[in-house]
Amino acid sequence: MSAHLDVAVRGTVGDTSASAGQKIAAFGKSAVVWIVVVALVLIAAIIGFLTSTDPGEERNLHYDNTGEDGTAALAGVLRSHGVKVSTTEDYEKALAGAKDPDTTVLVINPDTVDQDKRNAMRDAMKKHGSHIALVNPGFEVAGYSSRLTFASGSTYTNTHPEPSCDFGPASRAGKVKRTNGGYRVLPEDNYEGCYPMDGDAYSLIHAPEGKGSVTVMGEEQWFTNAHLREDGNAALSVGTAGLKPNVVIYFAMYDFDEGVDPLSTVPGWFFMTLLWLLPVGLVAVIWAGRRFGPLAVETLPVTVPPIETVTGLAGLMHRTGNRSEALRILRASALVKMGRTLAVPAHAESAEVCQAVAARTGYDYTELEYLFITAVPENDAQLSDLATRIANIEREVRAL
Repeated sequence: MSAHLDVAVRGTVGDTSASAGQKIAAFGKSAVVWIVVVALVLIAAIIGFLTSTDPGEERNLHYDNTGEDGTAALAGVLRSHGVKVSTTEDYEKALAGAKDPDTTVLVINPDTVDQDKRNAMRDAMKKHGSHIALVNPGFEVAGYSSRLTFASGSTYTNTHPEPSCDFGPASRAGKVKRTNGGYRVLPEDNYEGCYPMDGDAYSLIHAPEGKGSVTVMGEEQWFTNAHLREDGNAALSVGTAGLKPNVVIYFAMYDFDEGVDPLSTVPGWFFMTLLWLLPVGLVAVIWAGRRFGPLAVETLPVTVPPIETVTGLAGLMHRTGNRSEALRILRASALVKMGRTLAVPAHAESAEVCQAVAARTGYDYTELEYLFITAVPENDAQLSDLATRIANIEREVRAL
């Protein structure tokens, strides 16, 4: 079709009269700017990498967690009291501690250890005379002791009870807060049951097992950083864990949780390479962008001739397959301009404009009526032919 949207591509042409010295100076200034930018980005990236710090351990009750739900404070207090403290997530190290008669193994998340491993720790404790302290093991307490069971459904009315027992750490601690269920012991002799509940359950039980002993404690909050200073929590948790000269704090996990952090398998050079690739990529983007030349400077606003708007809209309708709408736009534009040229009233109908054109140019009215009113293009070829004929008639009228 004859209607096309003219796309004006404007650019700037460099001053060919500029001296070689001026060109070199301009290039030097441009290069210095980009070199400085790249250097700053690279330095910032390296500094950020070198000064970045690990966000820290965040797992609940973890010995390295310094947040409210961690137990880092407990380990620190134990060390300040002269207790030799070691920490681990490795079951084998915890089992080795259970084989040392001078060691308490404080098991955090004891319910995550599988049955065979619990039994192995129990047997080592009974044989070698160590001490195992369990933090709220629930039903899995039976795997660590042949005497202790979880008292499902146990109740209490006193949330801050007295210890009511002769177990040293508890008697020194005094009242503590409790929120969880309790534990029972069988047979009911040779044990210390502290912080009694309704019936025969306790929040803490210390009982001998063979040559060793086991202590079950029903409250996690007795050990956390947020609650360690409350009531007698510190005296109770530190005293229980410190029954032996050495303490192994074992943070237990399910077997599928064990293993290394996936990021730890990534070699260190990968991150340094990544830091270098960032500025290199930036330079590549800048270089690719400069290949298109400098931006064109154009005074705004830019006046677009009406004919460009009309033909552009018609072209858009044509590309979307709407031939009738494209032809309607071209007809309307041509009729308006021819009507003005022939002094036809603005409110005149299309037929009146066609009659005026026929009278002035000698075209047959039937042909004009077909072109400007009744024709319906069936394909692109017909649309192109109609548009060409309309444009030719419009030019003839404009030349009158």
